[in-house]
Amino acid sequence: YKIQLIEQKDPRDYMDQKYLFSWTKRPKVQENFINLTECGIELKKGYYYTVNIDALDENQRIISRSANKYGRPDFLVTE
Repeated sequence: YKIQLIEQKDPRDYMDQKYLFSWTKRPKVQENFINLTECGIELKKGYYYTVNIDALDENQRIISRSANKYGRPDFLVTE
């Protein structure tokens, strides 16, 4: 899997979205979890996040993608 994490303060304002991994340096994982601390990512209290996941085949081609829910981040960091 290849992972992308998008951070934003206001869930309705796409202009403040920040992609936390550069496109060419998105982390790859074999399991269904990722340690963001090891990737140098610290989630911020009060910010909203969207997770995008691409499933890859053995040739690193995308075979499936997570659904995009525009206007609906996946979670808000509260603590």
